[in-house]
Amino acid sequence: MVKLFKIKRSRGENGNQGINRFSSLSKINTSQYLFGDGGSSVSTFNIETLANSELSWESTASKNIGLDFQVLDNKISGSFDAYLSNTKDLLQLRSIPSITGFDQVLTNIGEVENKGFEFSINSRNYDNPNFGWDTNIVFSSSKNKIISLGGVDANADGIEDDDVANGWFIGQPIDAVFGFKTNGIYQLNDTDILSGFGPGDFRIVDKDDDGAITPADREILGRTSPNYIISLGNTLRYKGFSFYMLISSTQGGGENNAYIGDNYDTRSVNPRAFTTFTERFNVHNVPYWTASNPSNLYPRLDYVAPFDHPIIEDRSFVRIQDISLSYNFNEKVLNKIGFTSLQIFTSIKNAHTFTDWTGYNPETSTTVKGSPNLSSYTFGLNFGF
Repeated sequence: MVKLFKIKRSRGENGNQGINRFSSLSKINTSQYLFGDGGSSVSTFNIETLANSELSWESTASKNIGLDFQVLDNKISGSFDAYLSNTKDLLQLRSIPSITGFDQVLTNIGEVENKGFEFSINSRNYDNPNFGWDTNIVFSSSKNKIISLGGVDANADGIEDDDVANGWFIGQPIDAVFGFKTNGIYQLNDTDILSGFGPGDFRIVDKDDDGAITPADREILGRTSPNYIISLGNTLRYKGFSFYMLISSTQGGGENNAYIGDNYDTRSVNPRAFTTFTERFNVHNVPYWTASNPSNLYPRLDYVAPFDHPIIEDRSFVRIQDISLSYNFNEKVLNKIGFTSLQIFTSIKNAHTFTDWTGYNPETSTTVKGSPNLSSYTFGLNFGF
């Protein structure tokens, strides 16, 4: 029996001024200099940021369609929403040639499309006075892509130019990962080792097959954001007992693994050069390459990249997020001990994460300074008089 079936639709446009006050003006710093012993101090001023008097709000036009429903006497209920939005004049820090005296400037640029959908379903699978079972599922997926970067066509080929310096590419996600692709490790007996490389080094793909690694060999390696996020919760009740388990998962999306390489933004075309891997390999027990251990995943311990490149790993994971068990004492027991309520409970948070990500936490920890996703165990009592 259908109890609720409601279709929703909306559209609108809103602005965003998500920057600090006075961001369109130059920021000036003051310094004090002392000339000679016993001399007087002199104040000096320098411009720290570049002004942009034409800075304006960014705007987002959005469309949404959704559905709320309840069926089978509310045994199954849920909602579904799909959306499409276009954001113009994005407020972004844009890299500029350092010959100007500045590395970047805050500006309005381009257009980005975002689209996705999400749904949630709640179900009462079984329900009677002694036993019950409820399930909840939440799913979301989203994608974005750059539609325009301001219409610049410097090479006059009739196609709008990408902004390689900032890692922005027409038709690609704004969080695209751009750089040299790797394909295993050079081994001792390889005869195709390129100049500047040696056994134990990453094998950088020569995309244009010209026998050398050049900027032309860089490519889009993926995106950092996931394809979808899903969570599944189940609650089981038997008399006074209640058991709850929540499993969450993120699938898709890759990122430079700073636990193996250096810590830098893989969307940058000129990230800092790699340092040695000694500390990271020892801390994370990574089986680095040696002549007697010819790993095809991790380079030699003293590897220094001849060309800056990310080490992309899949950040997909499945996590047992929450396990909880509780017992509520019945009224008969409560009357004997003089309580109005009494519950005993125990729970485990972040019990285990299943992932191929090398490091602490595939969800949030992408830098060497990141913290592990700690598990916690709780035991307690709730009571009332």
